[in-house]
Amino acid sequence: MKHLTVPQAAERLGLSKTAVYQLCSRDKPAIRHLRLGAGRVMIRIPTEAIDEYLEAAMVTPLEREERRPDPPLRCIRDRR
Repeated sequence: MKHLTVPQAAERLGLSKTAVYQLCSRDKPAIRHLRLGAGRVMIRIPTEAIDEYLEAAMVTPLEREERRPDPPLRCIRDRR
């Protein structure tokens, strides 16, 4: 299992390093990762975790019958 650094993961995901750090936040981590060391820790992200994250983030379009109906249009009056 290969582990990526934050810059490597950012490049692979097409995100900024800041966005990857946010994905690895302590409060609500969105991506599986390792924190190594004490104090200023090193973050390492398994390549499989990148694939898992991308799979979970995939959005598929709904079929026409499954979609919610569009809300009715409202008329906006001219307020002069």
